[in-house]
Amino acid sequence: MIFSLAGRNLWQQPRRLAWWFWKSSPVVAALLLVSAAAAPSQTTLTGIANYKIDVRLDPGAHSTDAEEILSWHNTSGTAVDRLLFHLYPNAFKSNNTTFMREGGREISPAARGWIDIIKFVDLRTNQNLTENIRYIQPDDGNLHDSTIIMVQLKRPVRARDSVSVSIDFQERLPQAVSRSGWAPGREFYFVSQWFPKIGVLENGAWNCHQFHAFTEFFSDFGTYDVNITVPANYIVGACGELTGEPQKSNGTVTYEYVAHDVHDFAWTASPDFLSETRTFSYEGLPETKVVLLLQPEHSGLADRYFAAVDTAIKYFGFWYGPYPYPVITVVDPPRTAHVGGMEYPTLITAGTEDYTLKDFLSPEVVTIHEFGHQYWYAMVANNEFEEAWLDEGLNSYSTGKVLEKAYGPNTSVFRIADVYPVYLYPLASFQGLPIAPIIGKVWIHEPYNRLPLYLDYDKTDPISKYGCMAFDRGSYRTIAYNKPELVLRTLEGVLGPDMMGDVLRTYFEEYKFRHPTAADFERVCERVSGKDLGWFFDQFIDGTGTVDFGVKSIDYYRETDLSSGASTYVTTVVVTRNGEIKMPVDLRLSLDDGSAVDTVWDGQSSWRSFSFRTSVPPDYAVLDRSGKIPIDMDYADNSLRVHSLLSPVFKWVGKILNYFQNVLMTVGMLA
Repeated sequence: MIFSLAGRNLWQQPRRLAWWFWKSSPVVAALLLVSAAAAPSQTTLTGIANYKIDVRLDPGAHSTDAEEILSWHNTSGTAVDRLLFHLYPNAFKSNNTTFMREGGREISPAARGWIDIIKFVDLRTNQNLTENIRYIQPDDGNLHDSTIIMVQLKRPVRARDSVSVSIDFQERLPQAVSRSGWAPGREFYFVSQWFPKIGVLENGAWNCHQFHAFTEFFSDFGTYDVNITVPANYIVGACGELTGEPQKSNGTVTYEYVAHDVHDFAWTASPDFLSETRTFSYEGLPETKVVLLLQPEHSGLADRYFAAVDTAIKYFGFWYGPYPYPVITVVDPPRTAHVGGMEYPTLITAGTEDYTLKDFLSPEVVTIHEFGHQYWYAMVANNEFEEAWLDEGLNSYSTGKVLEKAYGPNTSVFRIADVYPVYLYPLASFQGLPIAPIIGKVWIHEPYNRLPLYLDYDKTDPISKYGCMAFDRGSYRTIAYNKPELVLRTLEGVLGPDMMGDVLRTYFEEYKFRHPTAADFERVCERVSGKDLGWFFDQFIDGTGTVDFGVKSIDYYRETDLSSGASTYVTTVVVTRNGEIKMPVDLRLSLDDGSAVDTVWDGQSSWRSFSFRTSVPPDYAVLDRSGKIPIDMDYADNSLRVHSLLSPVFKWVGKILNYFQNVLMTVGMLA
């Protein structure tokens, strides 16, 4: 049920009751919000920004008209005399916006989009503040960028007080770009980041960044009640849950969606959707309704989409915590719409090729990854703009673990002509037909498919750098996705898989419906594991050092006891640290009879010599035999055999093939 309080804090009840009064009295709603915030619980940040929006779609003009009522609560200890809002659609207004400049993009006049505020009213005093609106550019001073507005209030919002404002606005939707807009050649609309969205007030200051090419979003939790009016033949999907029956009038139909405890709202509309709903449940987890909006040409993929969502609900639920929302909507977009592979609270966009082989896991990978963002974004809502790795990296790590569990350890990389691997998706496609997977595939274990891009950008930017300041798009993907997944897999190697699971489960439980930081994540890691991990986070998150351990040499001689005739073999293994990062690494000396001697090198010095005395001659030495450090940049030098005269040749051939493989995998990723 929408209004069920099961499993939630009782203090939220006044906030939910406020929803009943939105349509008649924003002032009453604001008073109830104050009551909710005054309650003792400090564990969540729900109920700060609550929206009531009525929006009408005009497909002929690719536009919307809307009225928004925002009830916002000032949770800080200081009064504020101005409000800051995101106007994301203005990123597509011209070629000179910050988004377009940074991305090196151009957008034709016919494809452009924008948002105009028609009227802005402070409902406390019924004052029209439209003339008080000012465009500001706090990040880069680009006067052509109008993605943030500041509204000067005539009466400040006191500490712990609330304000309700009414905003009338119009939007011209762009041709689908950056996961929003209309699809050419199809009647399909995906409407995201579409309304005036208030920034986040932190410690009395506004956190409200412009729309940049390489970064995503940050906003407060609340309740959304949205009425969406579209032509009568259109099917709608949206965040939250559909309430009541759609209302038809004068050739249109209005859908009402309500979403609680979310920090964003997106919707989609098309007359072509094939809509199907199934329900999934497991003992110990709540029942979840899955709504699939499928393209007609992908009708044969329904079972695969549902199976992927079912898999994600199961493993994320058991590993980290139950999915608390009653519904998840999965949108399968047409090929002409660049809106696939994106997350919104209780709604995700997936996507696949028009022709998908059974073993080509495109729909599964995308669907599970985007569902994972319901945890690392929708509920654990860190600042994606400032610390993108904290959701993208954690989610990439979690997705990889689910894929391994559900589909086996090797699911991600394809090869051409049975020889050359390429990254994750087809190297090329024609009319939606994936070429590479038809020719053949080669399995590469997660997360090694993340290495190629990381190797290209290993020293360019640290993970902790703001995405908008990254060197280029490749570097942004490296510090948001690829390197963090490798780092988290390496952290798993340090802590152990079970302890890593405990860390993430604790982190989720403590920070769902909150805004954690990287420092919060580090504190959870240290508290749960009982280990000082400052050395790890300082090097891997804040630095650009690399990991590269190698076996330099292995030599031995035999000693014979003259009295007994017994032989002892003295083996010397020299290991080197060729990268800057210092960390422990396992060393194994394997003997001719199949037995082995294990030890650990602390990895602090640039090299070290280890001496072993055994009764059996040595066979080979290997560092990180079990793959606890997948971020090691060169595995070709991690082992060395005693007797093979060809080992140097094989080692260098292996290096050459490895580098060539990395180049091809990177090219395949960019294709």
